[in-house]
Amino acid sequence: MAALLAAAPLAAQTVGQPLPRWTPGTLDIQFLVTDFKHTVSVKYSGLLPDLFREGQGVVAHGRMQGNVFVADEILAKHDEKYMPPQVAESLKNNPPPPDPPPSGT
Repeated sequence: MAALLAAAPLAAQTVGQPLPRWTPGTLDIQFLVTDFKHTVSVKYSGLLPDLFREGQGVVAHGRMQGNVFVADEILAKHDEKYMPPQVAESLKNNPPPPDPPPSGT
């Protein structure tokens, strides 16, 4: 079993597919985040911020446990201009791929 590493923040953007998985009867959720270079699964138990949604910038505080980031706290950006510095730097160095051209053109 992989040891828990020291607590650290994880700044990234939520990914919509696959959809977040809720554990029935609990506040446990598992979802994906990306910095457009790496994608990580995040597990969290608690209420998510109102601004949490697909494509949203988030900061998760917690630690890696194996290949999953176990979060103690989830924060979402407050407006369209704010982005965690780590995400902004990653986007600058690793821009997301362009949208595919519309079909039939």
